[in-house]
Amino acid sequence: MDQPDRPYPHRAGARVPSLILAAVSCQAYHDGHFTPYGHLAADDVDVVFHLGDYLYEYAVNSVGGNRNYTDRTLPAVFNRETLTLEDYRLRYALYKSDPDLMAAHAAHPFVVTWDDHETENNYADDAPENNVPPEEFLLRRASAYRAYWEHQPLRRPQPPEGPDMRLHRRLHWGRLAQFDVLDTRQYRSDQAYGDGSQLPGPDIDDPARTMTGATQEPVALGREQARADFRTVPYVTRPGAPVTTAASFVTRVGEQGLTPA
Repeated sequence: MDQPDRPYPHRAGARVPSLILAAVSCQAYHDGHFTPYGHLAADDVDVVFHLGDYLYEYAVNSVGGNRNYTDRTLPAVFNRETLTLEDYRLRYALYKSDPDLMAAHAAHPFVVTWDDHETENNYADDAPENNVPPEEFLLRRASAYRAYWEHQPLRRPQPPEGPDMRLHRRLHWGRLAQFDVLDTRQYRSDQAYGDGSQLPGPDIDDPARTMTGATQEPVALGREQARADFRTVPYVTRPGAPVTTAASFVTRVGEQGLTPA
């Protein structure tokens, strides 16, 4: 039975008049406090989209990096890069101990996707940042994906299988909005020119390159039928560049093209 004064998700197919969403990303514990999340917790929004880099794999020293704690000393287990399942689990525990992030999660539902730092900086598919054999990196990716699934609001039947995990999915906000949540790391082509900036160039312009992989491409390009008034996907610039999290593409169903919002 529904309880008064408690928000409930809009049921599939329902007509809803409006939607207020927030988009966040790239939170590095060692770079400072998560003060904006405290403000977000107090904001009147319907849903929060976290567009990636929920945590960073880098070491966090005893004073919390730029947080410069004077009232606590963080354990040495955080002062190393995350490599193992235990490392990633502990890092999520550290991040989620932040009171402002806790408040935002308590106040609003989150829809999440990852970028690179939840595993390792600038990885692409099975290609790591450094000269590590792919089979060794995939062990690390398996640990990172498992910890992500354990600590994020994802569906129970969605667990990873070793180093693989289906993260992309479609969500609806009644009949008002359709959200196509993409994974632009697990299937992407490796960054061209060693992740350099030699643009333009034949490698970067190779039409075989991809950020989404074949399975997600019809969704990303809007080739599938949408069942909502508006459809949103992350704003993706080009292979070799990060997803731009400052905006989303919003298109009214039935119109041609995508319009920056």
